[in-house]
Order: sequence, then structure tokens, then C-alpha cells
Amino acid sequence: MAGKIDVFEKAVQLGVQGDTDGLSHFLTEEREVLDHSNEDGKTLLYLLCAECTQDGAIPSRHGTPEQLNAVTAVLKARADPARATTTGMAPLHVAVMGDHLSLVRSLLDARANTAVGTLLDGRADNSGSPLALALFYAKAKICPEVVELLVQNSSVAPNLRTAAALGQPLDSFLDEKGLSKQALQGLGFYRPIPAFPEWPARLEWIAKQSGSEPVEVNKAVEQSVLDEALSWAARNNQVEAMVQLCKAGANVNSNAFRGTPLLWAIYSDSYEAAEWLLSNGADPNLRHDFGGAEHGKGAVAMHLAAQYSSLRCLRLLLERGALATIKDSAHGGTPVDWAQFLNAADSLELLAQYGHKPVEDATAST
Repeated sequence: MAGKIDVFEKAVQLGVQGDTDGLSHFLTEEREVLDHSNEDGKTLLYLLCAECTQDGAIPSRHGTPEQLNAVTAVLKARADPARATTTGMAPLHVAVMGDHLSLVRSLLDARANTAVGTLLDGRADNSGSPLALALFYAKAKICPEVVELLVQNSSVAPNLRTAAALGQPLDSFLDEKGLSKQALQGLGFYRPIPAFPEWPARLEWIAKQSGSEPVEVNKAVEQSVLDEALSWAARNNQVEAMVQLCKAGANVNSNAFRGTPLLWAIYSDSYEAAEWLLSNGADPNLRHDFGGAEHGKGAVAMHLAAQYSSLRCLRLLLERGALATIKDSAHGGTPVDWAQFLNAADSLELLAQYGHKPVEDATAST
């Protein structure tokens, strides 16, 4: 066993160093290393994809060209691009998270399966696909080229939230009687990583489903699906879809899962979506928890705009009268504090233009 671990670690080391020739030679002698994984189920291919994307850093950062070449070498050695970790994340998920277009192309060329949907709770109905993950993280806005590639290579029919996030027509999902069957398909996936808490109501409903016909579809279920779709549309800056969803009953101040549509629009600096929401009743000072379980407790739109340097949305919020000194519920931090903690210098500069500076700066100037 120790020998196998040493071989695996050696292969990972060669790939991380970008030693493509050394890795290729090593794989000809130790081909079985392609089937090895660590205790989390992460294979050599997965770990090198993670290195190429700096393990899904936000904002995205890419590794070296040599590390990408190492991935190519592993794929040429016929590593399985669909093999997932214990949480169901496959190499293509990693590439999508990292906005790495070249890596996505390499994996698709190696016939990575875009329909692999075993990510976390998506295992229940195979809905945790790379495309679902991309749209959860607003990639149609942030990295549309990646999303376009995934759509081109996907054979799975969209549900309501997917179509809304892609800006596709929604008429077939909505009618006077309620949501169509297709609108309610593939909803098992709702969170990207274990750091996000579970959604008990969604899990309970998914557990009752069997076969192709959704069961126990009541008003509460339909409302949550509409509100989740609005959130996905907002973060991907799909204003026309947002208009149609709200006409169908979606709530601009809803918090379907870990964030209102406004907060998710601000996450991706989707100015047009944020402006429409504010003009149609969204409360910029609405407190609620956002993102991972330990991330934004009692946060508001200003906190997120400052943290993520969503400058267009930050200026919009300031001009619309959002409270700039409001404190979150976890640490009592203001938007300035959030920007300062994350070293968001551009946010701090903009906030200072409106008279909001870090405490030490404000004290020094008086």
C-alpha cells in the first residue's frame, strides 16, 4: 500500500511541477496510477485540474501552461475524465468552477461526460452536472464561453431554472395552471459544495419523487421553484427571464436558498439585473444569510458588493440610498470592514468617495 501511495504522490508532484515529459514517461511505467485516488476520491487527473484552477479560487486564478500540458498528458494516457470524488465532483466540474476555457475544451475533447450529475444532493436525480454548477456560480455572466461549450455538448433538457439562467424562452414551463412537468425536473442539485448547508424542504420533496411525474406539487413547492429560478436568472443577468418569472409569481425579496436575487446579482456584478430588482421592489437592506454556512450571517447587499468588488452594483446601491454603515450579524462588520478584510482596495476607494472610510482613516482625517 505504501508503494502505491508513493507512486501516486510522485505522479502528482511531476504534474504540479509541470514536468510533462517526466510525467509521460512515468505513466508508461506506472499506468495503474491513473486508477489511484486519495482518501477523498481525488484522482491524478482531478488533482492536476484543481492545480490548473488554483482549486476553484474566487475570483478565478489559473495555473501555468506547463500544468495544463500535464493534464493533457494524463488524458492522452487514457485517464477517466468522468471519475468523480466522494462528493461527486468530476474534473469537468473543477474546470468549470475555475473559468478555465482551455481546460474545459481539453476535457470535452477527451469525451468528459457533461451529463454526469452526481454532485452532492444531485445524486438523487443526476442533476448536479457541470452546467448546473456553472449556472449556480453565475458563469453565464462571468464566463459565457465556458457555458456555451457546455450547452453545445449537453443532451439534457433544461428545467425552469436552467432555462432562466441561460436566458432561454420560458413559455413552455409556465402556464395558468402552474409549472409544467419539465420545470420541476432535475432539482436535486441546489448547493455546490458541502460548506453550503442542506435545504431540508427541497431534500424532503426530492425524496418523495419517483418516475418521471413529479408528485406532491403544491403551492409552496411551485413558489420555491419560481423563486430559485429568479435567483439563478438574476446572478446570470437574464433580465427578460426575471420579468417573466415575476409575472408568474416569483418574489423579488425571496430567499429560496442562501441569498436573495439581489444578493446573487451583486455576487456577479450583474448591474442590469440588480437595477431591475431595485426598481421593482427589492429591499437593499434586507438581512439574511448568504452563501456557505459560515459566510454571510445577517448580511445585506452592500456587504456583498464591497467584498466582491462589484463596483457597478456598489455604486448603484450607494446612489439608491442603501445603508452604507449597516453591520452584519456575525461580526458586526460594515461594508467597509468587509472590503478591508478581503483587501478589496477598489471597493474601499469607491466607498471613500461617498464618505465611508475605514475607522483609522476616518480618525486620522479629523
